Amino acid sequence: MTHIQQVGSSRTQKRKRARKESVAQPPAIDPKTGTLDYDAAVAEAKQIIARSEKDHWRLAELAAMLETQEGKKSLKKFAADIGVAVCTLERLIRVWKAWAEFPGAPPKFYSVAQALQELPVSDKIAAMAKNPTMREAREFAREHKQKKDPNKGKQKLPDSPRLKEYRKYLRDALIHAKDAASYADIVDENLDNERLEALRNAIERELLDDLRDHGNRIIKLYNFLQRLLDAGDKPTDAQDAA
Repeated sequence: MTHIQQVGSSRTQKRKRARKESVAQPPAIDPKTGTLDYDAAVAEAKQIIARSEKDHWRLAELAAMLETQEGKKSLKKFAADIGVAVCTLERLIRVWKAWAEFPGAPPKFYSVAQALQELPVSDKIAAMAKNPTMREAREFAREHKQKKDPNKGKQKLPDSPRLKEYRKYLRDALIHAKDAASYADIVDENLDNERLEALRNAIERELLDDLRDHGNRIIKLYNFLQRLLDAGDKPTDAQDAA
């Protein structure tokens, strides 16, 4: 094949690829009838999920680099500026750092990386050799945990409504405690004299007393829960001591 033929063939192949790529996917929802095309919906949903996975990975990278260069305090401002919770960024960073020492390329999908994040490097390598889907990655992680703790995989009785209620209560309490604790960050800031004076003038004795009382109530809750946990099978004794 001559050079001209090679160039011509290459151009023809490129034009064919361009024509093929230019063919748009049919709309998942017909704009005229409003009916749903299932196959088109599946194709579009897969594209959305793939974009979301890439976006999660990129956000994890940005957050991890920010924390490394600027410190943890910068995450709060970053979270506020982009409109997400700080705990979301912290979760992304944990996943990103979990793959920092992995010798090969990290998973293509964030959900796979998240499912396998707690595995040691050797098990990560074994898992990635199979190019797992999200479901397969979760199953691999579950099997790994079961090997470490055989009792973990045993079937448990369904949680009672009261147990679910208190689990939600404790999760909500932790969320509010974290939000409240974030106001204490000002203690570690290097405030200049002007800001210190402004803060001093803003303090009201009644407000300060209320702040102390609410803080003491959180500590009281912690002490009660700690006694309850330590009491083991004697919750009534712990409750009487509260």
